[in-house]
Amino acid sequence: MVRNDPNRRKVIKTAAVIGSASIAGTSIASGSTAGFRSTIEHSQVIKQSTGSIEAWLDYLEKHDVYGETKNQIYSPDKGITTKKVEKSELDINITLLEDCDTDEYYAELSWEYENNPWGEPPQDGVGLAYDSDWWKLAYDNIYDTTSTSTYVEPKEEWGYDFEGPGYAVEDQYAAGDSTESYHYAGVYLVEREDSVDPSDREIQGNYVHTWDEIDITGGSVGFPAGISLSVSENDKKWDTKTEQDGDLLRISQAEASDSHCGGLDS
Repeated sequence: MVRNDPNRRKVIKTAAVIGSASIAGTSIASGSTAGFRSTIEHSQVIKQSTGSIEAWLDYLEKHDVYGETKNQIYSPDKGITTKKVEKSELDINITLLEDCDTDEYYAELSWEYENNPWGEPPQDGVGLAYDSDWWKLAYDNIYDTTSTSTYVEPKEEWGYDFEGPGYAVEDQYAAGDSTESYHYAGVYLVEREDSVDPSDREIQGNYVHTWDEIDITGGSVGFPAGISLSVSENDKKWDTKTEQDGDLLRISQAEASDSHCGGLDS
């Protein structure tokens, strides 16, 4: 498994595969000809083929898409549990990217399950949340404004057009599938208020795991709560969002600053 340095530099020399025009038979389109969204969507093959967030970002920088990522690995829970996926088996990144030619941004949660555990029903939940004064969706349709890997699907009924989208994760399949290096849930955004300080314009991500085939009775996304799932048995879910422990997964516009557009210093 490739570990990601949370203090990654803007330029990292990675595998020579990044310069390739295609990988595993998949064509990679240039951002200058295909547009921001097309570049992001095509770039996902880099992430999957290399198993590296750094290689993915390095490729995007070569196509004038810049940004930053933060990584979180969680401590093991104490005692013996019956969870199919432990919180400590989740290695998760939040990333914010920007298009140097437009005002569009792309935020994403990418995660790996260590040791290929097997999940079980019901679905897990993923959320990308923000203050509604800071960001708005780039596209009106939920499927146009979101991007997901296999086993991940945006859930319109969990909310997506106010303070961020929620996604359902089929962890009973995703957690044990070693054919995908990363699972991901992303959203395309634009600024809402120009007066907001870039360091305050944040996006927060979190993951909720459920097990033992309990019932999910509802879901919602809001800031700063993130995604919340209402379930029939609260002791059979865990949530990565534990601000008091200092591991809140959050990234700001300032950390994906457009000051680097036009080229990076070597």
